[in-house]
Amino acid sequence: MLLYTCVRTKEQKQKIPMPTPLRIRDRGGLLVPQRVFLLWLRNVDRAVRTVASENGIALYGKNIIKVTSQQVNAMDHLSELFRMAVRYACKMKKFKTTDSTIKIFHKMWQTKIVNARVNEFIVAHQLGEAERQGDPLMKGGLTLRDELYSMAKKKL
Repeated sequence: MLLYTCVRTKEQKQKIPMPTPLRIRDRGGLLVPQRVFLLWLRNVDRAVRTVASENGIALYGKNIIKVTSQQVNAMDHLSELFRMAVRYACKMKKFKTTDSTIKIFHKMWQTKIVNARVNEFIVAHQLGEAERQGDPLMKGGLTLRDELYSMAKKKL
């Protein structure tokens, strides 16, 4: 129930502007958080980008996912922002929850976001490296998403 309190309904989701490619990929299954979570999401994204960067790859190498996750999880202000957003969303929908449930929910969402963002950076980094070395494909080949992304990047 807490999940449905924190994400937008199908009707609310249809009203928000969403890029066409994302809307096509969504097929109704994408969870779009309530507006109150945007500050937390921005801060998580900034925290991930400070570690998941070219400097981070140079420093941590293959351990970048683990290090990024540890550093982001150590930022107490992120959990407090999340807690405030959940409490507000619950208050608006007249739903009660416990701190332990909020803590579990925060860890779950933050882990998913951190892993997705770091993996996205790693794929972009590998594409850049392959392009610099003149390799048309990465080891194992490209996924359709990666191929489309690299084509769009070349056009820009």
